[in-house]
Amino acid sequence: CIFEYRLGCKSRQTYARYRQVVQRYFNYIREETPMRTEPIKPQPTFGGYNSVLKTLYKKGKLPQVKKGFYGDRLTKDNCSLEHLLCREQGGTTDLSNLVLASKRKNNARSNKPLRDFINLKVMADYLAQFKGIRRKGFNGDKYIKSILQTVSDLL
Repeated sequence: CIFEYRLGCKSRQTYARYRQVVQRYFNYIREETPMRTEPIKPQPTFGGYNSVLKTLYKKGKLPQVKKGFYGDRLTKDNCSLEHLLCREQGGTTDLSNLVLASKRKNNARSNKPLRDFINLKVMADYLAQFKGIRRKGFNGDKYIKSILQTVSDLL
């Protein structure tokens, strides 16, 4: 009998009795331990990568940065990290390989070569926004030099 195989019950009556006992037990548990109703606290998100560059921008500590690497207007909602050398091609998540770009432009580039998307004047305008910035864990002048080095290696 299937009842004997699954639950060790020898008849339908024994199985029905077993179900009643289990149901009473679960009803008792529900009555004794009410469901918790406190609100869930929102968890911090970093959009995939925890980078000082994106964190500073999202917290409003880089107010002079208004445009992304491709000349697009940045907001806290559309800001994303762009890898100059794609991760698929061996790029790292070091600050020297990361720039800020809008999600739309970042997705448009995907893993295509940088030379197909870069405009040197727009890049110069992007980097000029970081000149003289010094925050905890971030030096704008060093960032500019490292990005220039990475771009020159890629082109």
